[in-house]
Amino acid sequence: MNAGPESPATPLVLVVVGTDHHPFGRLVTWMDRWARDHPDARCFVQHGTASAPRVCEGTDFLAHPELRSLMAEARAVVSHGGPGTIMEMRASGHLPVVVPRDPDLGEHVDAHQQRFARVVAGRGLVRLVETESDLGQALDEALSNGRAARDAAASSTGSSTGSAAGSGTGASTGSAAAAQAFGALVEAQVRDGAGHRGLLRLRRHR
Repeated sequence: MNAGPESPATPLVLVVVGTDHHPFGRLVTWMDRWARDHPDARCFVQHGTASAPRVCEGTDFLAHPELRSLMAEARAVVSHGGPGTIMEMRASGHLPVVVPRDPDLGEHVDAHQQRFARVVAGRGLVRLVETESDLGQALDEALSNGRAARDAAASSTGSSTGSAAGSGTGASTGSAAAAQAFGALVEAQVRDGAGHRGLLRLRRHR
């Protein structure tokens, strides 16, 4: 799978919190603290209704083409526990670092993101993170592993869902089959809300 452009000098970490109206300020704060300690990396946060990041670059919402472009550029990706976002990140060749929203902290209406994230983490489809220290470790490892980790994630997208990834038309077919199988897993496990395709506003914060 073509992983897209990547700058070896300034690796990009992309963070997506989704479109739910509950603020996910906890993840934004975690990422600001990580970015402060990693000035050699570029961090871009789609922060939704939470306050804009102070250290990372950010925007409240993203158009879908821009989201896809950032995923292609990113060395590592961090997602909330929304199945739609996770599926898109998997299809772009990433092993997503997933921080599910916690309803006890007012980040969602129920625990469906936590349940889903644990299911897909158990299948090796994501890296589940539930503490700030674990997030930092996951990102440090992702940046150290670089392109090799993306290649491995791209391969496992096909194998873990029963499809074989190849090159050219075969790779495209494998990705489509993997996405379809992942979608079936989503439907079998949890309900999802608005999804990533509603990311329409483009206000920037730096």
